[in-house]
Amino acid sequence: MLEKIKQTYPVLSKGQKKIARYILSNHEKATFLSTSELAALVGVSEATIFRFAVTLGYKGFPEFKKDLQIHLRERITQSLKLKKTTVRKGKRDGFLEKLFRMDVNNLSRTLAELVPANFYRAVDFINHAEQVYTIGLRGSAPLSAYFGLKLRQLSKRVTVLTLGTDDLYEDFLHFGDDCAVIGFSFTNYSRMTINTLRQAKVSGAKIVGFTDHELSPVHRLADVAFTPSIEGVSFSNSYTAVFTLMNALLAEIADRNKKESLAFLGATEELLKKYNQYVLG
Repeated sequence: MLEKIKQTYPVLSKGQKKIARYILSNHEKATFLSTSELAALVGVSEATIFRFAVTLGYKGFPEFKKDLQIHLRERITQSLKLKKTTVRKGKRDGFLEKLFRMDVNNLSRTLAELVPANFYRAVDFINHAEQVYTIGLRGSAPLSAYFGLKLRQLSKRVTVLTLGTDDLYEDFLHFGDDCAVIGFSFTNYSRMTINTLRQAKVSGAKIVGFTDHELSPVHRLADVAFTPSIEGVSFSNSYTAVFTLMNALLAEIADRNKKESLAFLGATEELLKKYNQYVLG
């Protein structure tokens, strides 16, 4: 049914699109919300909630929610099957085990939904770019910093874009068709990240996006977009699948440039030793 929402999205009204985005990002929570609660959370009227359900072919929101609950039960059933393969019989279902099982599930879902052709297109964009930029702010900042660092270790020219100075806007002037811009943004989306990707699009740069679903602004702007599963147990998202996907891209790029990458890593190691950057245990 989530696919039905995605297919109908272009014809929805502005208010209905807000509902669609919320449900796609929070479908498990939406299952338990009343019409008035969902309307208050999204910032629309209850009538808009009703019209949204009717547009999707339902008699009203209760019927829509019932279908959503069926979808959720199917996902839970699949999750339970996975849990049985990762937890010993009779072992206590603790928080730590639940967290690890969630990440295993995130990895499995990400792999199942990954399109290999998109993966290799992203590798081509990054590998052939004369200059690579990464951007991710707030919770996505460590993702951008990590990917930028690792690409630099493979001898790529990389700039990690951050806030705090006006240099970011100056970097916009260097965007061109010989660049690749990698953007990381998940609900709630950073306005600065989206503006950066818009500028990259106008400048002809190739855009690789990491985001949470197909209707996000990152997905709409990207030439290649990845939607790794980031479901978390507690208040925070889990980025295990994002890091795994980044590592897969890095491994493929390194393999395509093995001689150059090894030479650069070797030279870097020698510099670090020369300036005594390691503490020997």
